[in-house]
Amino acid sequence: MYNHVNYLDYQVWLYMKKLKELGEENNTIFIFCADNGTSGYGKSMVNSQRGTHVPFIIYAPGMNLTKKGKQDILVNISDVLPTIADIAGVKIPDDYEIDGKSLMPFLTTKQDKHRDWIYGYQKKSQIIRGNLVLKDGKDVWWDVNSNPSDLISFSKITDWNSVSEAHRKERDELNKILPKFDLHATEHDAPKKGIGTIKPLEKIKK
Repeated sequence: MYNHVNYLDYQVWLYMKKLKELGEENNTIFIFCADNGTSGYGKSMVNSQRGTHVPFIIYAPGMNLTKKGKQDILVNISDVLPTIADIAGVKIPDDYEIDGKSLMPFLTTKQDKHRDWIYGYQKKSQIIRGNLVLKDGKDVWWDVNSNPSDLISFSKITDWNSVSEAHRKERDELNKILPKFDLHATEHDAPKKGIGTIKPLEKIKK
């Protein structure tokens, strides 16, 4: 793992070096992210947030951003699409359903919050997290009000009377959201109606 991270760091350095050589560093927005944790540690894991917590870094020296350094907010990978569309000035059609939310309002104003919850899944297991509580794929609830150094060693909630009313209220709100995305039994494959399907290749006549 140590060697992998070092090599990844080297690759990012190559990108940064080339952008500076081309004089495009201030005209480029660099977004660094990943899809899930590594194999054997986080990939496909549904306990705590091992499989869903990944780096998310935005480097944009040419933009007048109001946020610098580490930010304590919730961000989901689905936020990348509307963020890029916002930057490019592209309007996403109203009838095109997306789950993400543009980060630009947060990055360019004094807004101190981006979103109230983030969601993930692995097959039929659902994971949802708010600012106070997290429900993982094993139906275990965690108190995420404070972040441990490894970002996974949270305290389990076994007695809801031991946490605040705000914790219980957020739990109830998150439980109302989950049914909307619980589609594994009926819609876990590629979308129908021609979207996501592969058409057979036509034979090439000589």
